[in-house]
Formats: sequence, C-alpha cells, structure tokens
Amino acid sequence: MLKTDIILESKKYSINNNVLFDVVMKLEEILRQLKKETIEESKNKLTDIIIMMSHIIEENNRNLSEINREIKNLEKSQYSFRSADGVDSIEFENGIYKGLFINEKKEGKGIYKYNSGEKYEGEYKNNLRNGFGIYTYKDGYIYKGQWKDDKKHGNGILYFPNGEIYEGDFREGDFDGLGIFHYYNGDKFIGNFRNNSREGYGIKFTQDNSVIFTKYSGNKMKKSFVPNFW
Repeated sequence: MLKTDIILESKKYSINNNVLFDVVMKLEEILRQLKKETIEESKNKLTDIIIMMSHIIEENNRNLSEINREIKNLEKSQYSFRSADGVDSIEFENGIYKGLFINEKKEGKGIYKYNSGEKYEGEYKNNLRNGFGIYTYKDGYIYKGQWKDDKKHGNGILYFPNGEIYEGDFREGDFDGLGIFHYYNGDKFIGNFRNNSREGYGIKFTQDNSVIFTKYSGNKMKKSFVPNFW
C-alpha cells in the first residue's frame, strides 16, 4: 500500500494510507450488502468507517502539528542571521534575497521578498526552495509546508483568501493524496485528491452533522450515499 513519507528538519514522519484503503473496502462492502442486512447491522458497519476516519484525522493532525511547530520556530527565529553565517543580502531583478549562500547558490535558510509583494521564508537547496517554508502570495493565499525543487511537495497547509483550508498531501504543486478540505461554510471533506481535484472515495461532514459517503472522478461526484438512519 501507499505510504507518504514526510521529512521536516531531518525528522521523518509518515501517513499510512492502509487505513484509507480499509475505509474504501468497508464502504464497498456496505454498498453490496446494504439490501441484505438489517438496519442495525449496516449502521454498525458505518460506525466502523467513522471510527477509522477519525484515526486518519488524528494521524494527519499529528503530522500537521509538527508543521505548525516548524512554523512557530520559523516565526520565532525570524531568521536573525549572524554575519559569520555567510549571509548575503542580494538584490535580484524580481526582488531581494537575504540568506545563506554556498558556491554562489542559495543554500540553507533564507528570506526572499519579491517586488510583487510575495514572500518566501524557509529553506533552500541548490538555489531552489527545498525543505520547509512559508510562501505568502500576493492574492492572499498562504502555503506553509514542504517544498521540493520550488514546488509544494510533501505535507502542508494551504490557506485560501475566503477562509477555506486544505491540509494534507501535495505532489509537485498540487493537492495529491490524502487530504482534508475545510469549506468556508463549516463543511469538511476527507478523502483522496489528485491533481487538485477530489478523486476516488471520501466522506463529507456537513455543518448540520450529516455524513455523506462519496466517490469522485475528475472532481465530479459519481456516487453518493447518505445513511438516513444515522
């Protein structure tokens, strides 16, 4: 089964998607057996799914708590560089960089303030954003999490200008993998994402405490199941 490895400041954390696979299998079983079983039997299986989903949330939150810890450390330090650190402040065509340089490349911690108003605070490797960092976009988006070769990659949190939040797996800049999407109206979707779209199975919790089991393809809902006895 898939396993997502997350590396923060030389520490390694994992989100194991075996639990999500078990959820999918349980849901398939419910859809097959629903007509053959009593309401109580089906309700017990649905309860099992909710319990497993809570485990996914807890595990994801543990990983995200590590990211929040990194964020606090970053904000607390504010990259107060010492002159002995090999720090340079260099003006480029699109902004100003202050940080560590090795062999004339950005390497280590640094702050890049772009002329557009955007800002990156975090780690560099081989002149590219790699490791942990915070990027503030000019249109109000804020990303806090892992980077690989200038792209959001790994585990992170993306804050939207309208108050919505995505937290979970990123791959080459996109939502990709297990994630939790918090809607501005209070609803929450937990499930799989691919290329910034909901893909496969997921569960939506609404503000009025409804539970909706869904299956998506290309961000379009193909199946949904709402237990009327919940």
